Amino acid sequence: MKSKHNNLIRTALLLICFIVIGKTNLSAQNFEIFRVHSGDRFKEGVKDKKGNIIVPATKYDLIDEFHEGYAAVKTGMKYDKKKNNIYGGKYGFIDSTGKEITKIEFLEKTDFSDGMAGVLVGGTYNKEYDITKGGKWGLIDKTGKMVIQPKYDGVAYGFSDGLLKVNILNKYGFIDKSGKEVIPLMYDEAEFFSNGKAAVKMNKKWGFIDKNNKLIIPYQYDYVNKFDADGFVSVKVKNDWITIDAKGEQTVNAKQVENYAYNGGLYTGRMYRAPNKFMDADGQGKMVYNNGNVYVGNFYEGKRSGKGKMTYKDGGSYEGQWQNNDFEGYGVYINKEGTKYECNWKNGSKYGIGKSTDKDGNTTETSWENGKINGYTTITNKKGESSAGNIKDNIKYGDWKTTANGKTEYTYWENNVLKGKAYRENKKFKITNGIYEGYYIVTNENNTLPHGFGKWTFDHGGIVEGDAVLGKLNGQGKMTYKDGSVYVGKFTNNQQTGFGELLFKNGDKYVGNFVDGKRHGYGTYTKNGQSKHGLWNKGEFVESGSNDDDDDE
Repeated sequence: MKSKHNNLIRTALLLICFIVIGKTNLSAQNFEIFRVHSGDRFKEGVKDKKGNIIVPATKYDLIDEFHEGYAAVKTGMKYDKKKNNIYGGKYGFIDSTGKEITKIEFLEKTDFSDGMAGVLVGGTYNKEYDITKGGKWGLIDKTGKMVIQPKYDGVAYGFSDGLLKVNILNKYGFIDKSGKEVIPLMYDEAEFFSNGKAAVKMNKKWGFIDKNNKLIIPYQYDYVNKFDADGFVSVKVKNDWITIDAKGEQTVNAKQVENYAYNGGLYTGRMYRAPNKFMDADGQGKMVYNNGNVYVGNFYEGKRSGKGKMTYKDGGSYEGQWQNNDFEGYGVYINKEGTKYECNWKNGSKYGIGKSTDKDGNTTETSWENGKINGYTTITNKKGESSAGNIKDNIKYGDWKTTANGKTEYTYWENNVLKGKAYRENKKFKITNGIYEGYYIVTNENNTLPHGFGKWTFDHGGIVEGDAVLGKLNGQGKMTYKDGSVYVGKFTNNQQTGFGELLFKNGDKYVGNFVDGKRHGYGTYTKNGQSKHGLWNKGEFVESGSNDDDDDE
């Protein structure tokens, strides 16, 4: 019964939201992707900076950032509790109004760039290795039309100098925006074009070609970077990095140093000076800082970028990906107390799903946002006893499940404060103006209150089935009035508040938003087959909205 009610309200929510957003088309920089958790799962949606929902968090497991006004969305993802990992699913694309421009049918994709996005058609997903196998890549335009047919084993993200790197059977070349193969697929490896030149590999050596596929610097290097705007590039010959110009002639802009006084410490490694710039650490090196910290890894233009390890004076360490001197990407951080964090990082802060383990072996598997725990969390001690529930901004809330010594108990929390012990078993007891039967809680003050899913039978003849929190209806529910009218939707503190559907005894129907039991916000009222849609205020119709025809394209 509960699942049926939830499906009804999801349908109503989607109908109303898409009617409303038919008139909304904000610039991509004003979008914010938000997440709604339900147990150990979540859905993502989109809202504007004022908090107005553009795409409700009811359908998509993942929504990527918008690029050129379009975002990739994903459904069908699965959760592996043992590995605390989310995997699988398929991609599609939405525009800035939330309208799907493609079906949700692609195993992989690239974001939109230069008006096109790469998509993988066909193929299979391998859960064990978290990879896709088979299928072919093509490109779609902003209408969702396949403009370059799927025939490639791989495509790069975005065009560079008007050309896109593609490959078939491990041979690389370049196509233009019409799909014409401008550079034949003949190279063992290839890098992006940069300032009219691209590095290509043949017979284990790298050289450079121009956009006419003319070899301008012969195959002779073991590794190469890309040309900078000043016409220089660093290349590797055996164990030495050198800098060459567009003619392939060596310059004096790179050198190896040892214990070189630099940026608050002593540096050993490769230094590179771009034209009109200072000499900077660039490439592999070691930095012993004056404060006692030691970094070994990659540098770019004087900053820690790429893979590297920092060992701190206080005994802590970080090993993983860096960007602009910050943790960025996957890495493992161990603080001075011995707690280890294995997760992704963004701008130096923990981000996404990950795991921490303290020095005693107690683990926390969770999700971080901006360095704070946000999401479903499982805490397990070294004895195997566990506690699981939701945390927002490091604050514990909602129902928590604790398993220890073969027994399971439930508790309820608000703002890190334990409010009582919850019971997932039916109990029938008297309440004000009626009888309640369902899940319940015994509070710290020893009061027994409805908590969880249950049924209220009131003395006046009304019946309610739904979710309660500390004695009040909060969440999805169904109310059957004494006269036979039925409301299915969301409750907040015993009042219909949120999206819902009200079916009157005489057959009239309202689908839309409620506040404190009254029609308030956008909604549609249907009477004798005729509908009016628009804005309501405290039960009164105040403004007509858009017709359904406005959204049909």
